[in-house]
Amino acid sequence: MIREFEYTQKDYKQFIELFYRTEYSYSIGKVSDENILHQNLYIPNHTLYYSMVNSDNYQYLAFCNSGDVIGAVSFRLIRKTCLINEFFIMRSLQLHGYGRKFYTEFEKYLIDCDVEQIRLVAFAPGSIVFWRKMGFVFWETNLVKNLN
Repeated sequence: MIREFEYTQKDYKQFIELFYRTEYSYSIGKVSDENILHQNLYIPNHTLYYSMVNSDNYQYLAFCNSGDVIGAVSFRLIRKTCLINEFFIMRSLQLHGYGRKFYTEFEKYLIDCDVEQIRLVAFAPGSIVFWRKMGFVFWETNLVKNLN
């Protein structure tokens, strides 16, 4: 199930775990590392988190399983194009099909929003493999998928 992030302590903790403590997939077929760089950097407090998930710049959606947030995406909609900024699955659930399930639900959400194309930048090898499995192709330096 996809939903917006809520102003709760539980959602806040899971948001921080996904966006600030999960590293990109630099290895193919391996769970991504914990992002230790952000451990010592500024992590938004609960109030700033709320303003982030309610901003006009990016939209944030949570992917839930049994009531828990296990994935997240940040993106922008510009006309009929979606620009994915970040897409994460909890490290403990990576490589178990949850990324594919989340992306499939997210794509349906975008189709309902009349989106015709999705763009993203991927540079980490594991991420590139994932996005190619989801049907994306390289276009210049971006990965792109037309929905019609």
